[in-house]
Amino acid sequence: MNVYELSFWYQEEENDEEDEVTIAVYSSLELAEEAREKFKKHPRFITHEHEFYIDEYKLNEPEWKEGFITDEDLY
Repeated sequence: MNVYELSFWYQEEENDEEDEVTIAVYSSLELAEEAREKFKKHPRFITHEHEFYIDEYKLNEPEWKEGFITDEDLY
């Protein structure tokens, strides 16, 4: 089963301002897209409506599959 995480992230290099938040996790892409449209109108996000991201994940499976790097791997 796949899930869809809706998040918001932006950074302004000029003043080092940053805002990042995971908004919710949805059971379908359609629900995540509907929520994105709703949250675009929220006062916190209204000036950065293009900074929303939807990521797809497989439930009960690790996202990071490469494993850990040890000192031995560096030489």
